Amino acid sequence: MDLTHLGSQAGNGTCASAFLVDVKSFIEGRFSGQSVPITLEWGSKISVGVILGPPVGGIGIQGHIDSPVGPVVCSALDKLGELGFPIWFTELDVSSVNECVRADDLEVMIREALAHPAVEGIMIWGFWELFMSRENSHLVNAEGEINEAGNRFLEIKKELLTHVHGHIDDVSEFGFRGFPGDYEMVVVTGSKKIVKKFVVENGDFPLVVPIDF
Repeated sequence: MDLTHLGSQAGNGTCASAFLVDVKSFIEGRFSGQSVPITLEWGSKISVGVILGPPVGGIGIQGHIDSPVGPVVCSALDKLGELGFPIWFTELDVSSVNECVRADDLEVMIREALAHPAVEGIMIWGFWELFMSRENSHLVNAEGEINEAGNRFLEIKKELLTHVHGHIDDVSEFGFRGFPGDYEMVVVTGSKKIVKKFVVENGDFPLVVPIDF
């Protein structure tokens, strides 16, 4: 199945494409001939074909969007989320001649996507002006200067990264709230430094990371 031209469906910002992806392709981060296309119309309907063949592992959404409205995006993600599969935006960009408007629209999409419990990640569909599939969707100008949209992206990225430091309490614990993702913890004592990596999964449940001295 040729998926090359499906992105053109979202050129006017009224719809985007999504694929039901077989488990193997989802794990490997790619689409295959076994991916089944579905249609997502923002705030309207989802038409899902009959799923045949291999088990489905996730949904990849092409997100070439113009003038996104937060509640409408959230409603569409709610409908896709009802299918019970993890969701990734695989081709996210927003287009506007005004780079300040572009920055606002990009922020709407990123925040709505990452705030939704079914969305596991976002892939930005390019950043450099000379290597974009859509005009006026770049984050870095042709000369290498980061524009307003690019700066907004970096601000949001910084906000969503968790950096904490401090001392253990009376019961030898150090607690913090963090975003889901991969972490590296460095514990420094008077005689040694311990580095340990761990993963915070989605959800509100506590995670205990033991440290052996």
